[in-house]
Amino acid sequence: MPYVYTEKFALRIHECDAYGHLNHVDYFHFMQHIAHTACKAIGWSRERFMEMNMLWVVRTSHVEFRKPLLFGSEITLQTWVATVRQSRSIRRYRFLNEQGEVCAEAMSEWILLDRKTGLPARIGKEFITDFYESGDMSIVEGESNARPLRFDFDSPPDCAHLYPARAGWRDLDVDWRINNVVYVGWIGICGLDVLEAYNWPFQRQVERGFGIVARDYDIEYLSPAALGDEIGVYTWVSNVRRVSAERRYVVMRKADGVCLARARALWAWVSLKEGKLIPLPDDFYADFKKNILTG
Repeated sequence: MPYVYTEKFALRIHECDAYGHLNHVDYFHFMQHIAHTACKAIGWSRERFMEMNMLWVVRTSHVEFRKPLLFGSEITLQTWVATVRQSRSIRRYRFLNEQGEVCAEAMSEWILLDRKTGLPARIGKEFITDFYESGDMSIVEGESNARPLRFDFDSPPDCAHLYPARAGWRDLDVDWRINNVVYVGWIGICGLDVLEAYNWPFQRQVERGFGIVARDYDIEYLSPAALGDEIGVYTWVSNVRRVSAERRYVVMRKADGVCLARARALWAWVSLKEGKLIPLPDDFYADFKKNILTG
């Protein structure tokens, strides 16, 4: 069996949004944190990887949101390694509330890099064995359904909304790289900015009695940003359904137009009073027509 690491957290106020729910960006913070503590718990600390001149970076992440996690409650987070192949490791995560209900499931694809060359490094068998209580290697040798999504877009259409950002000092992690969650944060702020731009800020949504919540979220990292980079975050709607819409995002470096990351999120409309899905309001749809990619 794979080694399942479990840790409990009490949700703090700065980790929650205006609705008192765990902010979707902070799911990624928790995933990053527990990936490191799970490794450290079985003797594979960051320091050990540094001695081996190796570094783990995230290639893709996916989160499926099922039920909100509420401010002040204690949550349980579980993680385990699903597959390991050459330099790639897919790690799964599960978020549970105090009642033991699974409120979110997630997956990240991690790549092991050589610190000196920046190229992928082969994952050693001793690392794999340590992550499986039985030492059974069959789970990593066979096919797995843990397959991360790959996107087919890397440039924004004409209808996209632009939010400008900048890679600053506070965005660096302990390895002097722009932290992977920072990209999710840029995308989140871009999502708020486009609501303001189309005259649908949170205040207006609350007055109308609805909120917009994430159902699932995917992000793929293509190239690292550097300290001081001027960033353009673009977003547009690609698919509108009765109670939900898919929004796409591209994070680009302004200097050379390189696509650094791309993402998609499925957003749904929910009644604040009943907590149930509701149809997309007609006037909301009409106001956002210019931001919708047709065809």
